[in-house]
Amino acid sequence: MWHNTHVLAGAAVAGGLLWWLTTNFYGGWVFWTVLLLGVVLGDAFYAAVALVAAWRSRGEVPGRD
Repeated sequence: MWHNTHVLAGAAVAGGLLWWLTTNFYGGWVFWTVLLLGVVLGDAFYAAVALVAAWRSRGEVPGRD
């Protein structure tokens, strides 16, 4: 639980800084584009981690006989 809270706090700080930078220098569209890409890439990363964990729990690791 601590890890999740730590990640959320870090994301909030990074998001606030990113929002400030993009709205002051580039316009809000950069913030929303980066946010959307981050969500998509983050979901893909966690899906890959979960898939590897599922393979390991079965005793089979991809790429190894």
